[in-house]
Amino acid sequence: MAAESLVMAWEGDYHLDYSCSGYMLDCIPGDLELHQALDDIDERLMQNAAGIEETVKELQLDLDKLCAGQKLEKNGDCLQWLNSSNCSSVKLFTTPCNQLTEFLKALLHFLKTEKGLDEMIMQLLLDLSSECGVVFPLTSCGASFNIPSTTSIHTVEDNGFLNALSMWDDVRLYLRRFIFDKLQNCQEINDVLPTIQLKIQCLQQLLFLYPETEVLTRYQNMQYQSVQDLLQNKVLINISEISFDEMTRGLENMIPLVLTMMRQDLYALRTLVEDSKVQKFINDTYLQNIASELYILIEKFCEQQLKKNALHSTKQHSTKANKYLNKQKRTVHSVVTQEQSKQMRDLDITTHQLRSLSQLIQILLLLEKRMKELLSEVFLESTFTQQGRNVRGVLKKAPTNIDMPSDMNKTCMQDDQLLFMAEYVSLECDWRNAFKELAHSAAYSVKMAIEEICSKYLEQETNLYNSGKSLAMCTQSVEATWNQCTEKEQSKNVTKFCSDIMMDIDTLFPLALASNENFLQEIRENFVESYSKVAADVLSRLEERSKDVPSKVPVQNLYIILSTAILVHNFLSKYENALKQTSKNRSLFLLPVQQYQEFIKVIQFQITSYNIRVCATNIFQDAQSHHWEDSKSFYEGERCSFSIQMWHYHCCALRYDLWSVVPSKIAQELLAEVLSETLSILASRYSQLCPTYKRTSQIRTDITAILLCTENLLWSVCQSAEELLQPLEDTSHWIFTIHNHCNALLAALAVLTSPLDKLYEVFCGGFCAYGAAQPLKPVNCGLLEWLRWIQSSFSYELLSSPSCDKISVDQHLTLLLSQPRCNWNLLLQILVLQDCLVPRILLNNMSTDPKNVDNEYIEEKQSALIEAIVMVMAYCKSLPKGLGIVLEGYMDKHQLWNKLCYLAAEDESDVPRCLKLFISKAIKPILKHVISLLHTWQALENPATCHKQVPPESLLSKIPKEWDYVPREFKRREYGKNFTKLAAQVISILIDNLPAIIVSIPSTIKCLFNLAEKQLMNNIPELINSYLLWYVITIFCRTLEDGNATELISGFTIDRWCKGKLELVSECLLNIMGQQKENPKPVIQKIINCLEKQRPKWIEGQLQNAKKFCSDSTFLTDNDSIAQEKDCVAELTEQKISMMLLDICHQPGGNEYLRQIYHIIQLNEDWLKEQIYSQDITHGFGTPQNPKQFILNAFHQPLMFNPMHVFNHIGSTNFNQSTITEWNWDWSKVLHSTLGLSQLTFRNLLANRWEMQAYSTLEAKEKDMIDHLQKMYFTEVKDN
Repeated sequence: MAAESLVMAWEGDYHLDYSCSGYMLDCIPGDLELHQALDDIDERLMQNAAGIEETVKELQLDLDKLCAGQKLEKNGDCLQWLNSSNCSSVKLFTTPCNQLTEFLKALLHFLKTEKGLDEMIMQLLLDLSSECGVVFPLTSCGASFNIPSTTSIHTVEDNGFLNALSMWDDVRLYLRRFIFDKLQNCQEINDVLPTIQLKIQCLQQLLFLYPETEVLTRYQNMQYQSVQDLLQNKVLINISEISFDEMTRGLENMIPLVLTMMRQDLYALRTLVEDSKVQKFINDTYLQNIASELYILIEKFCEQQLKKNALHSTKQHSTKANKYLNKQKRTVHSVVTQEQSKQMRDLDITTHQLRSLSQLIQILLLLEKRMKELLSEVFLESTFTQQGRNVRGVLKKAPTNIDMPSDMNKTCMQDDQLLFMAEYVSLECDWRNAFKELAHSAAYSVKMAIEEICSKYLEQETNLYNSGKSLAMCTQSVEATWNQCTEKEQSKNVTKFCSDIMMDIDTLFPLALASNENFLQEIRENFVESYSKVAADVLSRLEERSKDVPSKVPVQNLYIILSTAILVHNFLSKYENALKQTSKNRSLFLLPVQQYQEFIKVIQFQITSYNIRVCATNIFQDAQSHHWEDSKSFYEGERCSFSIQMWHYHCCALRYDLWSVVPSKIAQELLAEVLSETLSILASRYSQLCPTYKRTSQIRTDITAILLCTENLLWSVCQSAEELLQPLEDTSHWIFTIHNHCNALLAALAVLTSPLDKLYEVFCGGFCAYGAAQPLKPVNCGLLEWLRWIQSSFSYELLSSPSCDKISVDQHLTLLLSQPRCNWNLLLQILVLQDCLVPRILLNNMSTDPKNVDNEYIEEKQSALIEAIVMVMAYCKSLPKGLGIVLEGYMDKHQLWNKLCYLAAEDESDVPRCLKLFISKAIKPILKHVISLLHTWQALENPATCHKQVPPESLLSKIPKEWDYVPREFKRREYGKNFTKLAAQVISILIDNLPAIIVSIPSTIKCLFNLAEKQLMNNIPELINSYLLWYVITIFCRTLEDGNATELISGFTIDRWCKGKLELVSECLLNIMGQQKENPKPVIQKIINCLEKQRPKWIEGQLQNAKKFCSDSTFLTDNDSIAQEKDCVAELTEQKISMMLLDICHQPGGNEYLRQIYHIIQLNEDWLKEQIYSQDITHGFGTPQNPKQFILNAFHQPLMFNPMHVFNHIGSTNFNQSTITEWNWDWSKVLHSTLGLSQLTFRNLLANRWEMQAYSTLEAKEKDMIDHLQKMYFTEVKDN
């Protein structure tokens, strides 16, 4: 019927269809794109308004012919007349009763005698209604009907009319059976879209034959029985012995099937009836059905449990009764009866049954969640209430005289037919009521089970601890199954007993989560009470174990205790958040959460204080190394103090322990605090030393070693380059103090150990002259002064204006790989630094020649890496030129530009394949719309493809002459005349949406194609209209010509007829783009001429608009593109990086792509640094003398601690004593640098120089300099 009305519109003046026009933006548009989109929206609104106005005028002319003596002057009068269903002004025509009877008799004869003609007869009736205006009755009750139509079989009111109605009822009955058989069979179709389309068609046919209420009632009965069958086959297999295990397995298998059925019915019914009726249908057919069966199952389970309990009780009492006389049998029976009555109130539920019950409820909660998502998807809004259980319908006021029976027919309707009247409907998942009888027993069992779990594992822990004096760790990370915490907050290793307790209790949490009804509140209350008690018991045990550190057990136990406490705190927080929505915002675990927060702080303090105390009282107490008054040099001045090397070793060991056990964020905070406090001790100590001449070089060596070790550890405690270079005292306190302590050590090194003549040269004029000679620098600039002299890559320019983008790529790489876990912000930042250097290095190491690849596994890994890099860079929409920068060298090296251009069907290269994904995504919506339109076209032009049978002549001859029915076969030629307009309709939709398709493509892809256009412009003349536009049209045409690809993208079945029309559309598009074939079909030009005649130069204008969106000017101008790109990278703050990262993670496969890249970077850290260093030296991809191999097929080894390696290395370099002792200090520059010295500090340090001591032996020149400095700095003090 809809198809027929579409033809009627096309037979008149040709109007463009704007129903699918729109901008499918997948990214933030630029100003030009947004302006153009808004202009197009305004234009389409105006065109649609004009089309509606013209249609209403045509409708008014038609209604004037129908209305007897009544003239409708305004458009509003016309619509009001239609809304009121005014039947009195319709001119009725009578159909002879004998003709009507003969026609119905013929229909009934074919239905009874001929098989397979049901579809043909159904379509014939639809054609008679839509084309001839025949209105067939929906109900057989009532003697007369007044229906607004030009012809009505209801107008015959003699005895033959009753006979005709009887035959019509028989015809409807046969057709109803046929349609319901189709509906029943379509349940077995796996494809969702064809099933929905088939259901819509069948329900439309049923609504043509019967009233809506009757159709919905019968269809509901059919679906209700289908759900019953599923329950019988999946859940109620063994009804004699019911268990929660079997119910759980059955529902787990059944729920996906039920959700699929609900999805199909929601989509199908919503197109036909009101939303409130749809939701009531779903409620009664599925939700209440499942809830009812679940209630029966739980009731039978309770009966079985009562029988078992009664039998067990009877055996116990019979054993006692044998000791008594037979006359006491009545007393025994009375005891059994009382015991059974008690058991009806308190069922005995085992722990295993409780776990199974919890799994069952978890499945039902999942059903609720999926229902919420499904309703949000179908109705475009969440219709669940805050409690998450009642599905509220979209409340609509029932229109007057719509779906309501007339006064004459109300008496004929049964009460059950009023079931589907529009009303305020609530879809309720009442499965919770099924557990009402179990509530008290389950609540008691939850309490007992949790207490049993806790006591069992605590007892096991006691035995293990007493035997080994160490906490047993869980080998796997533990996560809450409800709303997991972030990676930075996640514990890595915890105590085994706590892990077991948390996991076992977590399996029971669905019981508490689902208990938001009053009669189930006891379960939640018992769970909260018991879990709080368990948390207190675990906390008590952890406190007890922490007291044994370090007197009885190693300090590593503290780290495990801390991680365990954080785990329990995370569980408490997640349970709190999950239950808060249904607990009236009442805090359920306030006290346990506070207790664990305080305990975590205590353990953190215990860890830091222990490590600081160990360093201060043990490691730093080195009498041999710290004998500063010794006249002999320490180890001939060839090494640093043992204490400094052991301090570095201790910090590295602490880092390994924390990285392995504690959550990442807290691990970094603890290490930073220990490092800062120990540096404070060292800075204080070395600032107060008064060495001899022989020991002065040892101070210089020690401080140099301290600064080198600190620089190595500093990468591990900083979470970002900004925190490393610009730490704030309030937010990054420990990093800030580390810099201060290192600067204090640098000042001590400069004043205590620098040559006397260099020191005299700088400070001989007094401290005021020294201060005046210092250049003006920004605040906190001197904070990084020490890094300048320890790490040569930290240039003066960098430290004078610190910024994260000025850190070299290899330093970013060091920062990334020094983190406890992958820092995704740092990973993304390193991918875009220095013109995306790291992705370019990785891609340029790839080979596209299969001969160069050793095996298929390596080829697969290589392909996966290329795809990951391309997709991540394509997702970085804030850096439009990023993808082009990354791929340019790779495409040039492997000569892939031509492959990208010619789009060979057999080409499976990684880069073209990834780019096709973005183009296919952009064209998918319009492609589905075009194919849907072609299916409608197919039904009009070639009805035999949809309906195999053609009505026989014997049946056609029985159709009353007054109906003026023209068979479809006779109208095919008329439809064929509109072929050009129909094809033009499809082409116009494609051309009209072409700018929208271009806009929806990410800017990164546009930039890449603009780069490719410059590469290929001279070789391919077709690219004059923009390479991206040409590429999109080519991909579109290739997809239209490939039936498999079209079916995959659109979800429609493509037959030979439809494939031929799609190829015709493809040829038209190619012709428009100037790529016509050698011998084009004449009809191609006719279609294009039709479009040009309707809207002159419209195609050219659309192509120009699309081309405009392809250019760089939509996001970067030609003059400042490079500058803007550089500024964009320079302004990549942590917030912008986080936004980019969030956007990538929301894209398909974004998380996995980032993980793949990080894994490869981990495996090839040394190789990457070699390549980066080669880039800096040669400005090209140079080859080192002994290059490391690029690794693709290995697994990243877990973090291991090698004591000898750590002791003899500072990071990846050797702990070379000679290098440290011979460190090249430029004393003039060091002394002139910003040392942060005050006059008092300088005076104290100067007083500790060996030359200032009374016992020192000096040359005359040295004595003069010392006398001058003493007079300048110390005599003045005495005078004051």
